[in-house]
Amino acid sequence: MSMKSRLESFLRETAEKTTVNNQYPVLTSSKTGLYLQSNYFNKQVASQDNKGYKIIRRGQFTYRAMSDTGEFFPNMLECTDVGIVSPAYPVFEISRPEVILSEYLKYYFKSSSFQQSIASFAQGSTRTSVKFAKMKTVSLDLPSIEQQKTVVKVLDKTKRIIDDREALLKGLDNLIKARFVEMFGSIKSNDKGWNTVQLKDIADVRGRVGWKGYKKEDLRESGPLVLGATHLTDSGELDLSAPVYLSREKYEESPEIVLQKNDLIFTQRGNTIGKVGLVAEDIGEATVVYPKAEKKETIFVEATDNVAKHIDSTEKKSRFRFSEVGIPVGSELEFINNKAIKVTVADDTHILYKGEQWSMSKLARVLLKRNSPVQGTLCFSYNGKRLTDLRGEFEDN
Repeated sequence: MSMKSRLESFLRETAEKTTVNNQYPVLTSSKTGLYLQSNYFNKQVASQDNKGYKIIRRGQFTYRAMSDTGEFFPNMLECTDVGIVSPAYPVFEISRPEVILSEYLKYYFKSSSFQQSIASFAQGSTRTSVKFAKMKTVSLDLPSIEQQKTVVKVLDKTKRIIDDREALLKGLDNLIKARFVEMFGSIKSNDKGWNTVQLKDIADVRGRVGWKGYKKEDLRESGPLVLGATHLTDSGELDLSAPVYLSREKYEESPEIVLQKNDLIFTQRGNTIGKVGLVAEDIGEATVVYPKAEKKETIFVEATDNVAKHIDSTEKKSRFRFSEVGIPVGSELEFINNKAIKVTVADDTHILYKGEQWSMSKLARVLLKRNSPVQGTLCFSYNGKRLTDLRGEFEDN
């Protein structure tokens, strides 16, 4: 039989801090665990002067109190006996080990139940925070110590099975990469003498999601998918086991980056820079994450037609002309976001809307209520086909 208990009934915050620089190794807390920063980033990225950092010892817990996703992941220190974390990280420990096992608490913090419990505590808009004083008021069902041991034993075994499977998949992934090098040679040295082209010559930038960024309030329990770096696997596939949904208003704010089959998405900065995913099948309405500029990572998308495309946003194609794609003057176009909005081709580069002549990009900005640049050909269609797709077809032919 379990009882309902608040975390504060068996947790206490610690206040031990360093007195000299580099007293202990610096740690970083992530979604998957607590790691030595030198291993996690292959270098130490914290401030060179870490005097006054908080000390955490094996079996104690800490977490990053600020989040870009609205999720928080308290982790138990297991990778070393003692380390230090930023002063902004709360550090706490179990004060009543006869009530709860540290391993049981570790698994609880990884549960969806915990995330749901703290959701109402998060403060902030784009970046949210949960202070320890709030977090410790969460209540959980606490079974007996013997029952906790049983739960931990089952979860440990399950984790070992998952780890073994992931190790196998990683080995297969490395095998595929090795076979690729055998067949095509080194990408850097081009030892097989392949003809080369710059990506800018075969690619168009598709832009970034939500030019104004998105806030936690923009997320929904259902609706269009919004993909980020966490949805990309190391093997280049999409992992939608933990889907995130965006409001339709925010989704329709950036029609130029609506995902389609055979699109590629990749991370442009941050810890996962260069991570790539292929939209190999129709996943319904979906777009990609674009946090504000100061965030860790930006996701770009590029329609590929089975060719790995992208990456130079500074290079642009020549100005779009309707005659190049066989659209005569007087033809009717539809606005992608609202098919009830019709415009007429005025000349080779302009359209008419409500009797006034516009460039496509300028009208798209007005209709989308955006201050930033918009690629007009992404926002209008002719006979059901987006103008960028029509242009691509004509260029291929």
